Amino acid sequence: MTAKETVLGILGKDRKLTPVDPGQFSKMSKSGMTFNISAYDTADKNGGSYRVSFIDMKAMLGLMKMETVIITSDDRDVPLFSFDVIKAMGKNTVLAEGYDTLVGDAPAELLEEGRKIKASYESLPDYAREARWYDAILLYFSLAKTGKEVRDKAEGIVSDYTGLFRQWLAAAPEVSPEEKKAATGEYVSRLLTEGGASTDQFKKLFGEEKTDGLFRFLFNV
Repeated sequence: MTAKETVLGILGKDRKLTPVDPGQFSKMSKSGMTFNISAYDTADKNGGSYRVSFIDMKAMLGLMKMETVIITSDDRDVPLFSFDVIKAMGKNTVLAEGYDTLVGDAPAELLEEGRKIKASYESLPDYAREARWYDAILLYFSLAKTGKEVRDKAEGIVSDYTGLFRQWLAAAPEVSPEEKKAATGEYVSRLLTEGGASTDQFKKLFGEEKTDGLFRFLFNV
């Protein structure tokens, strides 16, 4: 299954998710790269509302593919979750990351649950990420793996980390939408001003203004 199918299959067990129209961002193409954008919001706020966004990228006549998943909570104190599944020239890479966009403190038991998930994939080769400013808020249960061995584990990694989001959402305290949006918005603003791997690529391809609008849609800020 694709990452999108995996995530929607898991999250859809609990809640009805309603598609959100990306408008001008639904399909973006430049320099042989095509990005298909989609997003879903929870249909009701019972149990916490959130947005899950997807980027499906293809390049090099399909020889390179990348799926990105972004999950942001609107009114529960949950970290920002982000997954990347990359296939390029026979090489597979998976990043499953949680960012500290919390208003309060992270519960120790959920951090421990995340640590256990990460440990279960410890035997896979590590992917050497380029150092970035957001490393300071990258929660320690995040993982980055690469190699042929990752191919058969990618779906399981996405599934496990989506399950961690579900656990966090169920246990997280309610916060005001204004507080949560401000915390997420600060992260997005820094991405746009200080850069990031995908942010820099989007700016190069589509310019700052369109990238700004796209990211604010994806992260729901």
